[in-house]
Amino acid sequence: MMFDNLKKLRKEKNLTQPKLAELSGVDQAIISKIENNAINPSISTLRKLAKSLNVDLRELINKSGESDVIKLDGNRLIPIIGTIHAGCPVEAIEIDGECFVKVELKGHPNAKGLFVEGNSMNKVALHGDVVIFDPDDNLPVPGKNYAVRVNGDEAVLRKYHIDDKGFPAFIPDSTEKNHPIINANNGKVEVIGRVIMRAPKEL
Repeated sequence: MMFDNLKKLRKEKNLTQPKLAELSGVDQAIISKIENNAINPSISTLRKLAKSLNVDLRELINKSGESDVIKLDGNRLIPIIGTIHAGCPVEAIEIDGECFVKVELKGHPNAKGLFVEGNSMNKVALHGDVVIFDPDDNLPVPGKNYAVRVNGDEAVLRKYHIDDKGFPAFIPDSTEKNHPIINANNGKVEVIGRVIMRAPKEL
C-alpha cells in the first residue's frame, strides 16, 4: 500500500506513534490513519514526518525497489525546480527541491515543473500556473511548446515555429502583442524540454 513505509520506518527508528507525533507535530490519530491508508496526507504533513524520521521524502512515500518517481494518491508528485518567464527572458531561479505539484501523469519519468511568470504564452499557461516539462524531449517539433534557456541562464516559454521561408524560431502564443521572438538558430539558445501539460498552482 502507498504508506506502508511510514510504519516500517517508524519501527526501524524504534518510535511509537505517540513519540512520532511528539517529534513531528502531526497528531497521532493522523499518523494512525496514514499507516492504515485511511487518508491521503498533505505534502506538508509528509515533510514533517520525513524530517522526524530523518529520511528523504521519496524514501517515505515510495515502496522499496521503486524508482525515484514520487507518487501520492495514485498521482505523481513533480518537483518544481524554478521559475520560467513567459515574457521577456529573466534569469532562471532555482527553488527548494521539496516543492512539488501533484498531477496525473504517465511516462516522462524525469518530468519537472516550473512556475510561470508573465503573459507571452497565455494561450498555453497563465501567470502563476505551473507547467510540466520533459527534459528528455528537447528536439524541437513545430507547433509544440518548449522551455528554452537563453544565454545560458535565462529561461522562457515559447512555441517552436518554422515560417514559409524555413526560418526556425521560438515564438510567443499570446492574446497580447509585442512579445519577443527568439531566433532558434542562435547558438546561445538551449531547449530545456518540451512542455507536456499545465498544472494548477496548488501545492
